[in-house]
Amino acid sequence: MSFAKEDFEVRRLQTAEELKQCYDYNYKMMKSHEGMEEHFHCLLPELTSYFDQKICEGLIVTRKDSPQKVVGMLIFGNHYSTRYGGLGKILDTFYTDPDYRGKGLGRLLFEAFCQKIRAEGSRQIFLMHQTPMNVGKLYTKLGFLSPTQLKIRQLESTDWVEDDLPDKYTFPGLKMLISMGSKMPVKWIPLDQCESNQFQGDLETKVITLADEKRGLSTTYTEVINFDSWKGLRLISHDFVGDCDELICMDYLRFRAKVYRLVNPTLRKVVVNLECDLEQPQSEEERKRAQLRLKLIANGDLIQDTCISEQWNPIYKML
Repeated sequence: MSFAKEDFEVRRLQTAEELKQCYDYNYKMMKSHEGMEEHFHCLLPELTSYFDQKICEGLIVTRKDSPQKVVGMLIFGNHYSTRYGGLGKILDTFYTDPDYRGKGLGRLLFEAFCQKIRAEGSRQIFLMHQTPMNVGKLYTKLGFLSPTQLKIRQLESTDWVEDDLPDKYTFPGLKMLISMGSKMPVKWIPLDQCESNQFQGDLETKVITLADEKRGLSTTYTEVINFDSWKGLRLISHDFVGDCDELICMDYLRFRAKVYRLVNPTLRKVVVNLECDLEQPQSEEERKRAQLRLKLIANGDLIQDTCISEQWNPIYKML
């Protein structure tokens, strides 16, 4: 049976059965990564909880004559970057059923996505794709740009992020700014006033900036509590102002992870993105980061993501 684009419709992902179909597609994609399904840690109940908490959203494509069958999906979450236009979305999963490809469904789904988030005030879409997946041309046609020629290597924390947290912290001089999606007022909060129960019921919080008042707030970390539909909730080290030694210094990294778990106790992983090419570093800054990265791996505090033995390419689209 042949179909035209007019035979399909795009709508918001709503039901548990629709999410189950999207989850199954995600697992199939993971298996295509040469047996990487053993690293698929985000189980369906956990992914369901992210939708319930509004940590992520989804759009699906269905046939008009068979609306219960999902043939394409796009899952996304909140994103913020001072580099790439401020408030936006991160595209987590973009997939169409192989039996329905070549009919323009991917573009139909993506255009509906852009229309929706533009109306909600998003300024940009950010995503990272892997070089071997050979999807760069597709995203170029959709209007994505590459902010840098550098590739990103991702490092993940070991299980120290799951250490028990005390009810209260005392960190003189350090303040936290919570913004975007939070039900709390946007303001600087001294960390010695933060208690673990203060943020309960506020799991929509996405962007946190940590700053050192003793340095005139000159050293700041802007990081995003985000989700990965393969691996679960995680903290992404994002924009940073200050000495890059501190960005991935283990003491600071452990400290930030513990602080951010006050905001979302289900935080599972810390991911450090390093924009450097170890084989051919282009600048002194890149060489310095490469050396720090190797040191952290050697110490066993951070590990390379086994699903990311290839490099990631960061790309974005302005709206």
